[in-house]
Amino acid sequence: MGDFNIHIEDENDSVAQRNIACIDLDAFVEDILKSKLCDTDCFKDLDSAVDIYESELSSILDKHAKEKTFIPRKDHNAEWWSTHCQQAKAMRRKIERLYQKNHDCPDYKRLYRKASERASSVIVSTRDHFYKTRLQDSAGDAKKTYSIVNKLLNKEKVSTTTPSCSSNLESANNFAQFFKSKVDNIYNNIYLEQQSQDSPNSDEFVPLSNSPKIVQFRHVSDEELVSIIKNMSKKFCDLDPIPTKILIKCLPELLPLISFIVNESLVKGEFPIKLKEALIRPSLKKRGLDGESLSNYRPISNLSFLSKIIEKCVSIQLTSYLEDNNLLSKVQSGYRKFHSCETGTTRIHNDILITIDKKTKVVLLLLDLSAAFDTVNHPRLIKKLRSAYGITGISLTWIRSYLANRSFCVKVKDSSSSATPLYRLLRIKSHMLLVEL
Repeated sequence: MGDFNIHIEDENDSVAQRNIACIDLDAFVEDILKSKLCDTDCFKDLDSAVDIYESELSSILDKHAKEKTFIPRKDHNAEWWSTHCQQAKAMRRKIERLYQKNHDCPDYKRLYRKASERASSVIVSTRDHFYKTRLQDSAGDAKKTYSIVNKLLNKEKVSTTTPSCSSNLESANNFAQFFKSKVDNIYNNIYLEQQSQDSPNSDEFVPLSNSPKIVQFRHVSDEELVSIIKNMSKKFCDLDPIPTKILIKCLPELLPLISFIVNESLVKGEFPIKLKEALIRPSLKKRGLDGESLSNYRPISNLSFLSKIIEKCVSIQLTSYLEDNNLLSKVQSGYRKFHSCETGTTRIHNDILITIDKKTKVVLLLLDLSAAFDTVNHPRLIKKLRSAYGITGISLTWIRSYLANRSFCVKVKDSSSSATPLYRLLRIKSHMLLVEL
């Protein structure tokens, strides 16, 4: 099942770890069956069901894999390091000490040379086998392959560098204030500009089609929900009560509760309050930038797996509605199946060549908007969804609920900032923004 580590990395470089590999899955499932997680009488409303999901699973995980804090040895930091590597290294060190005591003896010198060669061989072969297997497993997945290659070249994306502060908590709070004020300032400037230029009817949107409106999201069946969950990324977030890999293994037992939460959310038009918080880990935009400047960091937002399940269910239904009624722009490449940066670039390149062939001049205007997703005007978005795209009723109520009362906290090593309320959408990898704004 693999180890599940939560890195704390405080001033003493300590690490908090749960030994997930030692969990008896049958006993874990048995405890789930005995808990409120499988008692449908406890599923009274949406928020209480989410509380049960988080509290009960956290309690069961603590029982089967308690969190232990320790200071790891440096040679254990490599994920490919194995017991065979450790044994070979220990034997080399043992013979080295004997050789140092009997420096003039040729036999000890020969033994030490052989031990050194064996240790080097074991370490190199273990490392090579580990990365060769990883590359084979990621065949066909360019993102995973580049991630492994970048790691081998010491070009990993996420940097643990943080600005100098008296404590990690102070650093986390500084980041939270900076990210919020940056978005607020940009949004306020945009709002003032709109106020001075907008005409009285600027908020009126012409319907894009006479197609049927979407009033209510449909019920998601258990079979469809299982398929959606298994096809999702298995990334884990600190907000999750248990690792995603374990959740997948216990899915048959947890499915009734997850299905209740998802469908209750869609039917009532409510997004659970507890799932509206994002956990942000600041990361340098690129290697070599000044780590003391907060503007050189981007907020990498993480959401709980349960919230992403609900998002995905809504995303599938919205995307299907927009595509079936031809409501997406023909030149939109983002957030569409079989479309990407490559298709957008190919289209632009083709248009330029055609224009040049016609002996016409070409002017290419490129815009890089700062915090583009963060500064979307929610009231205008809601009006456009209703008027232009025909999204009304409970469906629109759900989107309002999804956008409202969100918050985030920033985590720097072992410390988290206080929850910061967000009045506009923060940069979250979500499937919700499917329309061309």
